[in-house]
Amino acid sequence: MLALENIAFGLIVFCLAVYALTGGADFGAGFLSLFLRGPRAKEERQLITRAMTPVWEANHVWLIIVVVLLFATFPKAFSAISTALFLPLLLVLLGIILRGAAFVFSAYGSESSSRWWNPIFGLASGFTPFMLGVVIGAVGSGQIHLDPEGHPTSDLGAGWGRLFSIAVGLLTWALTASIGSIYLLLETNDDSLRAPFRKMAFATTILFIALLWLTLGTSVMDMSSYPPLPSLRLESSGLTFLIMSTVGAAILWSLRTGRYQRARILTVFQILMLVWGWGSFQHPFLLYPNLSIANAAAPMSVLKPILTIVLVGTIFLVVPAFGFLYYIFKKDTFRS
Repeated sequence: MLALENIAFGLIVFCLAVYALTGGADFGAGFLSLFLRGPRAKEERQLITRAMTPVWEANHVWLIIVVVLLFATFPKAFSAISTALFLPLLLVLLGIILRGAAFVFSAYGSESSSRWWNPIFGLASGFTPFMLGVVIGAVGSGQIHLDPEGHPTSDLGAGWGRLFSIAVGLLTWALTASIGSIYLLLETNDDSLRAPFRKMAFATTILFIALLWLTLGTSVMDMSSYPPLPSLRLESSGLTFLIMSTVGAAILWSLRTGRYQRARILTVFQILMLVWGWGSFQHPFLLYPNLSIANAAAPMSVLKPILTIVLVGTIFLVVPAFGFLYYIFKKDTFRS
């Protein structure tokens, strides 16, 4: 029987996966708007706006659940992470806020104001997932050290300033750009509108595969602080990355043959593999070597009610609400 703290960790991984599948596509679509040129650029930006408008704010619910779960079920880890990674987390929050404001002003403002807000929206849409990936990389880097009372003792920039964390940030950014472009292919039946997104899907998928192996290479250099775990971790990561690279090749073939629905299904599988790989790489630690999932967990008197509320709320409220939202606004894209 699974311990409650492992269920809590599994829920965090699950919500991160859903956020990558939904919010990640919005970030990627926003970033790609920077590269739209030509006579139909305005229509292409309108396509991005129509695709994002019904769901882009709602998708942040999954990130909120992650933060709440971490705060309530692993308070020691929440305290250490939010202290050691204060600056990159602040940049993530600022990026989310700036991106949201820029999207509203560019979508509903005057044409003259949109000229200013469109590039801000695109840049914030690329910068935010990059910094979020840097944070995730830093958490898994093994470079955030704690004193006996659980306070970080590392220098500013430890963990998130390392090559491995930067590589994870770039990988996250490329992933969002890839899924954003692939999702957009199913938002219209106009092949001329699809054309730039199809090219972007090719380019970003190839970039994602390249960054996969760059990330693995940097992990080999940076994970020397993980004995006796590195051989097992890197072997597991290498197998996961090999599977994802194979899936990436299948995505490229699906794009080439115009099977966009298959490309999206494969992309979903690829994201689930990536997040599962991160979770298995991280387990059984939240912050190596000081905080394991077991010793960082809140007491049973907290875990039981929190997990009950989150599970019941997610299963009976959040998931049905999202299902209805996507059925109303996105049902046609699943039939394409």
